[in-house]
Amino acid sequence: MFSLHIHFTYIAMRDLIRKLTEVGWLFNRVQQFLGRSMDGGVVTQSFHHALKAELSDFYRLLAVLSAQVDVDAAKFPLPDAMPELTLKRLIVWTQDPLDRLRVMAALVDSVDGLTGGALASGIYMYMEHGDPFVRQFIQTILNQVATPVLTMIQQWTLEGLLQDPYEEFFVACDASVGDDMLWSQKYSLRWAMLPQFIPRDVAHTIFVMGKSINFIRTCCGDSEWVLDTQLHATNLTFDHWTEFQQWIAAAANETNNYVTKILLGKYQLLEHCRALKQYLLLGQGDFIQYLMDLLQPELSKRATQIYRHNLMSVLETALNASNAKFESNDILSRLDVKLHQATSGEEGWDVFALHYKLQAPLNTVIPDAAMAEYLQMFSFLFKVKRVEYSLSTCWGRDMNLVHLISNKLPHAVAIMHRGNLVRSQMIHFTTNLHNYIMFEVLDGSWHSLVKDVTNATHLDALIDAHSGYLERIKANAFILDANQELLRALKGIFDTILTFSKVQEAIYTTAVREGQLVNRHERLGKVAWTGTEERPTSALDATGALVRQMHTIATDFQTQMVSFLDLLKQQALGSDNLPFLTFRLDFNEYYRKSTAPPTN
Repeated sequence: MFSLHIHFTYIAMRDLIRKLTEVGWLFNRVQQFLGRSMDGGVVTQSFHHALKAELSDFYRLLAVLSAQVDVDAAKFPLPDAMPELTLKRLIVWTQDPLDRLRVMAALVDSVDGLTGGALASGIYMYMEHGDPFVRQFIQTILNQVATPVLTMIQQWTLEGLLQDPYEEFFVACDASVGDDMLWSQKYSLRWAMLPQFIPRDVAHTIFVMGKSINFIRTCCGDSEWVLDTQLHATNLTFDHWTEFQQWIAAAANETNNYVTKILLGKYQLLEHCRALKQYLLLGQGDFIQYLMDLLQPELSKRATQIYRHNLMSVLETALNASNAKFESNDILSRLDVKLHQATSGEEGWDVFALHYKLQAPLNTVIPDAAMAEYLQMFSFLFKVKRVEYSLSTCWGRDMNLVHLISNKLPHAVAIMHRGNLVRSQMIHFTTNLHNYIMFEVLDGSWHSLVKDVTNATHLDALIDAHSGYLERIKANAFILDANQELLRALKGIFDTILTFSKVQEAIYTTAVREGQLVNRHERLGKVAWTGTEERPTSALDATGALVRQMHTIATDFQTQMVSFLDLLKQQALGSDNLPFLTFRLDFNEYYRKSTAPPTN
């Protein structure tokens, strides 16, 4: 630190000297900053270079002043002589350097410890200064400081290159992330390094441009693609930032158009979405029917007794037997069988699932997380299809049973009639639920997806369109976490229907066996059971075990339906589709009246 002796000369002269010493003090402040290491990065180096360029003018002034001192010393050797370079003239000569040094000192104080884009932001803040001189000076400094950032933007947006060893750029790359997660996880925005003169929406556009170029070259395998929109090198300065932004907007539009074009054209994104709907969401009706028929014997086994290669053979047979055989080889080759981890007591029905194999670049729009959601929806829809299929099988057996036993088992008429009534209720429920899911949920969501994909202008819009498609399906098909209570009620109904199907199968087996016994008596000439040969007790009698089970199932189903409808009515508030499902399931208020208190 420097100070003036209090007894030094006159007060006026002291004030002049104090003003001159400020120049030296500010110069030392700037010099101390420049004396530190420049390893902070290229932006820091540019700032140092800009400061040194400004100080070079100051050095020239010092040289001129020093020469003038020498001239004065030669001209006026006597101590009392008046030199041409007086303190007041020196004040005038140093006024402009003083103003510059004040700004430079303020800058080094405000950006000390900052690097990269954060350093550029610290300098840009002074562009709001009211003094035109300060603004112009800051712009001169900023032109040099911003150049490395603008150069990195150019490399990123033109070539997808990220050369940032000092981590100064606002785009970061995680080299440990593989190319399969390139779009979602490999690159990220480092907001702390975003210069304030770049708006956030422009920064996001720049970020997406570089990602898109890497996506095109790495995931789409199109290494030859280059932008048609050319960038002039003269625009790579802060003075031409407006023109640079205009180029970014035009180049981003070109890049995004190419990405959507290649995904929808060459890689047929929408066609693969349709295949997922047809096969994993069970939209291909004839294929699903063939598959259920062929899977029935295999999936009825214990889960530990089924093998993937057997199921693959069944899948291929179902594909060839249905209209699915007209699909492209690319789609058919992606269909696969997946078996969940089996636990004790599970059947093949509980662990079977269809899978659709996707690779880059399609797995960017439909990632593994989305495929897990498809698998979750398949499990639910397959359960719906299974209970519907089991009821259809029961109906077929019952129609056959009527012809087999005719009037030979009068004691079985009551249980068969009760079974028909319960089955009709269950078929009414499953048919309406299936139609609701297929037509109102899946088809409605599909039309929205097609519209959103067609209108998408960039890759993120495609990703959002597909993500929204899955969310709509899950929300309306009771698969969201918020619908867990409703989903549990549904699964309870499904379990009751499957139990009913097993009881119906037992009734069928028992009735056929007893019918055969009656036929044998008739062949022996015995029209009826004699007193010495009484008819054996039957499980089909009014007090038999099967009748009791049927009564329990009917009661449970009635209770479950009432509970499910109550939950559905609560869920239907604010929904467009659920009120219609609620009405169709209880259009004649049968279930509501069953719980209504009796009227006097």
